[in-house]
Amino acid sequence: MSSERVTIGVLGGRDPREFGGVESVVSSIAAHSGDRYDFVQYCVGEENRVEESEFGTIRTRSDRFGCVRSKYLSSIRAARDLRRREVDLVHGHGDNALGLSLFRPSEPYVVTFHGTTAGMYANVFGDGSTLRRGLGKLRPLPELFAARQCDAAVACSERVQEELVSYYGIDPGKTVVIRNGVDTERFSPVPRDRARRRLDLDPDETYVLWIGTDPRRKALTTAVGAVEAMAGSVRLLVAGTDGEDTEAVRYLGRVPDERMADLYSAADVQCLCSLYEGFPLVLFESLACGTPVVASPFMPELDRGVYYVEEHSAPAYARALERVLADPPSSGELERLAAEHDWRHVAAEYVAVYEELSTA
Repeated sequence: MSSERVTIGVLGGRDPREFGGVESVVSSIAAHSGDRYDFVQYCVGEENRVEESEFGTIRTRSDRFGCVRSKYLSSIRAARDLRRREVDLVHGHGDNALGLSLFRPSEPYVVTFHGTTAGMYANVFGDGSTLRRGLGKLRPLPELFAARQCDAAVACSERVQEELVSYYGIDPGKTVVIRNGVDTERFSPVPRDRARRRLDLDPDETYVLWIGTDPRRKALTTAVGAVEAMAGSVRLLVAGTDGEDTEAVRYLGRVPDERMADLYSAADVQCLCSLYEGFPLVLFESLACGTPVVASPFMPELDRGVYYVEEHSAPAYARALERVLADPPSSGELERLAAEHDWRHVAAEYVAVYEELSTA
């Protein structure tokens, strides 16, 4: 293996120091890839600036175009800007496929697909309006072009890998599955009484946790229906989405990053009832905190540690949640499973992809 330093230009969305989701993946890869790799992160923000950080150089480009703000136009500008820089590899993520499809890098490049737009439309809007069906044909096109042009395509789950091949027709030989990981130092069990006290929750209540900012795709109404159908006194904790509290639901809004381990630890079980996911970070984060997960049939499958419902309906989730609450798994078992997917291990898989591209 060559010891020469390699500079990687990353199109990853927003500032990885300030946001979660895809940005957590970007920052975690940069933090654990080793000293051989230098990262230049191209981000969308309110103003143009260049800064040094623990994740490498941060080059923020404004997403404002006159009176219009657009992450898509910014991805085009960032991809164009990247072509003028001296980098050895390019790593694209998510929505930045639009910029990469129009300004294909001259260097080898890899794209991580955190899901596919085609798969999301098929699952969430498959029975939608004519407009939705039309958008379902148009919106995946930049992703399709980027998938076909890139030198390597990373899918965050086996299901996403299948979608890349079936929807976008790319060569299966250039795909690799690398699941998202978890920071097990940041996410670990907090004593439940302490976690609930910090979040101002009832110490004796039974809580089912739902997390998300997209109630339709993540099927919030289904989770509410499941809790309302459960026997006994159970309440749904909704984090990431605002609403009016009811007897069955407590809305927490956005929970600060430093309180997320408390949130998982305060819950008795998490309900992941999404209609579509690539590989949700909240899955391993919950397990790392010792909190079991009930998941929808549309979720990427793990061979242990997660309880999958057979059908996407409120009664099915209610039954599964009741079974888990009656006989919860060992917290230590869940923590060990999460530890197998610590970001240090996941980053090593990305390094293998970088090595293959840089020596090709």
